[in-house]
Amino acid sequence: LEPAGPVADPLARLRAAVAGLPEPVRAALELNLFHGLAGPELAARLGVTAAVAGQRLAVARHHLTRALAPESAERAAS
Repeated sequence: LEPAGPVADPLARLRAAVAGLPEPVRAALELNLFHGLAGPELAARLGVTAAVAGQRLAVARHHLTRALAPESAERAAS
């Protein structure tokens, strides 16, 4: 038997988790992952300081780590 719902489709869980990020956080993550921007380059593109850009990436990683943890999948399937 294959699991049903969110557990069965990790890509769907990832998409939902990214979609659930606040826009400024999601923008920082997308620029970092898809365009390779980091540090001062990322900050300049976002129009914020490097510290704020780094904080947004940290928030994104924290949110995604929690959303994609195995116990989150089990709760979502219940």
